[in-house]
Amino acid sequence: MIKKEDLNQYRDICAEIEEIKKEALLPVADTVRGSSEEYPYTAHTVKIQGVAQNERAKNRITYLQEKKEEIERVIDRMPNSRARRIASMRIKKGMSWDAIAAKMGGGRSPDSERKTYSKALEIVLK
Repeated sequence: MIKKEDLNQYRDICAEIEEIKKEALLPVADTVRGSSEEYPYTAHTVKIQGVAQNERAKNRITYLQEKKEEIERVIDRMPNSRARRIASMRIKKGMSWDAIAAKMGGGRSPDSERKTYSKALEIVLK
């Protein structure tokens, strides 16, 4: 079950996923000695390249993506369009209440937008 505090982690979760992906996809390379398959079996150097498989990184990405999707489902379950828009701006974009009120228009105060968000969140997180 997701908690209100978890919602504030959305942008950090997204950033961590990207960081882990970049680190996990670092190329690795090595050189080894080999020989020809046929006579005279001449020795030569072979360069091997690939991407390291990091099971821990894969597990961490899976866990973080599940948390991210869970937060997105909370936003999707908001009771109305206005609440979904406010939640998206607050959670996904990290906008301030002043910026949200200005973007939403309609002459509503930042405190009014915050209350709309809080009431919708109470309904969803019950």
